[in-house]
Amino acid sequence: MKNVKNIIMVMVSSFLICAHARSSSDWQMFHNDQITFSYPSSIYWAPQIESPRSVNGLDKSTVVNIKKKRQNVVDSITICNDGIMDCASREEFDKPYWIEEASGRLVLFNPTEKLFSFVTRFGSGYEAFPICAWIDNRGVSSQYGGQCYVAVVSNGKKTISLNGVVGPNVGASRLKNAYKPQLDLYQRIIRSAE
Repeated sequence: MKNVKNIIMVMVSSFLICAHARSSSDWQMFHNDQITFSYPSSIYWAPQIESPRSVNGLDKSTVVNIKKKRQNVVDSITICNDGIMDCASREEFDKPYWIEEASGRLVLFNPTEKLFSFVTRFGSGYEAFPICAWIDNRGVSSQYGGQCYVAVVSNGKKTISLNGVVGPNVGASRLKNAYKPQLDLYQRIIRSAE
């Protein structure tokens, strides 16, 4: 009986080690002149650069789309070559953050979203978990049926944001438990950005 338990423990340990090695090895690096970040190639097709946006002839921002392989969902990473306040004040390119005129505060996705701060080796950032549009498996669209993840991080010279669709709205109290793997994935991507 003791040998059976030992064999089971070895098998479980081997499975966990192999699973960890596989999950770590399928992460690829994306790199261009403005950004470097890691993404899981088992989940996403190779990232595609949307046209860079210029201001006075200088490339000031770029949007990189990362399309999920098994869903018709496109997440996006926005790069702005400036500090967070300057980037948030610009209106000439799409991004999931801006400065609210009346208060001067940073807004992520929606003025009512609660922001959570974090720090990475790249810089300081904020994240929010807004309700967003969703089309269910029957094709029914709902303006508030989905759950999204939005994050922005800046080092003072460059600002990077991620806007991603997590899944159907499950309510704020269940969000972090229901979508922990997807949220961990998004956080790993944004925290790998340089």
